[in-house]
Amino acid sequence: MEPAEISCRVQAYPKPDFLWFYGSSNSPLSSSDHYDITTVTEDNDSYLSTLKLRNVKPQDYGDYYCTVKNSLGSIRPQIRMQPKGAPESPRGLSSQKVGSSYVTLKWESGFDGGLSNIYYVWYRRVARGAGSVEQCAGNRNDVNDWKEYDCMRANPCNVTRLDQHNTYSFKVKAVNTKGQSNYSNEITVTTKVNKILPPEQLTYDPSSRAVVFSVGPTCLGLVAVAEGLGRAGGWQVT
Repeated sequence: MEPAEISCRVQAYPKPDFLWFYGSSNSPLSSSDHYDITTVTEDNDSYLSTLKLRNVKPQDYGDYYCTVKNSLGSIRPQIRMQPKGAPESPRGLSSQKVGSSYVTLKWESGFDGGLSNIYYVWYRRVARGAGSVEQCAGNRNDVNDWKEYDCMRANPCNVTRLDQHNTYSFKVKAVNTKGQSNYSNEITVTTKVNKILPPEQLTYDPSSRAVVFSVGPTCLGLVAVAEGLGRAGGWQVT
């Protein structure tokens, strides 16, 4: 068994009164061996009432109601206390920043299950459709193979060691000591271009005046620009 606290904060004028209720009972809770209720005044007409359970028992789980009332009206927010468990799924996954070798991801955390969570991003390289200049990504051995990236407790999380100008799918899940969540929504991001490798094995055939060269494997759609040294000594596009 362990203690638990439920808080109810409002901003009101005139000063309100607080009453705590459990479930469908019409009898308000009061400080006792099991409960401790405190109410404090904060700045700017803000008030905080806290219901503390000294030792949580199975029958304590359920809905609590914080009734707040002054001469102008009343409110009765509901607060649910439930056993600790696996976390809820992250949602709203999006990319905050994209570089040539990294993608910074951010998401909205779900309920943590009452425990400290860590997050794992799963990502994979994906091939573009037929006819795309990036179709070469489909020839890589790791295309469509999911990999795991440990974000620990970081949100946003910077996923690194990616390849330039490749398209990746990302999703994230939360994990605590009670279990793990389902995955978040899945998003697709294409990394930026950092550098283009120089051509290789350049040759020139004087009889045909043809320049022949090769380039290393790339997913970029490249355009070749050949320059020759003119008679005047300057380089010109040929």
